[in-house]
Amino acid sequence: MNNKNITQKEHNSRRELKKEISLTVKLPKEWVEHLFFLEETTKKTKDYYVREALYRYLEDLEDLEIGLERLKSKSRTYTSEEADKRLKELRTMKGITKSTFKNV
Repeated sequence: MNNKNITQKEHNSRRELKKEISLTVKLPKEWVEHLFFLEETTKKTKDYYVREALYRYLEDLEDLEIGLERLKSKSRTYTSEEADKRLKELRTMKGITKSTFKNV
């Protein structure tokens, strides 16, 4: 099976993964200095920032891959104006208004 055609869940089921693993990476001195600064000023750990950055990067990469696949599939694309119009129609059909979200 081609690795590009499997989901993350399928990939993970093929391997026994621990809840967390340690990973060693070499970072540029400037990045490390920035991490120390953030740690001192925000009271969040360097590990927190590295994990958060990696998580966001992987999410963005996955979104990009999904978008590219959809473009290749030649499915219908919408302008932002068309999407906004359709969302308004759907909200009206479902009885959802801006006030629905005020108390959330």
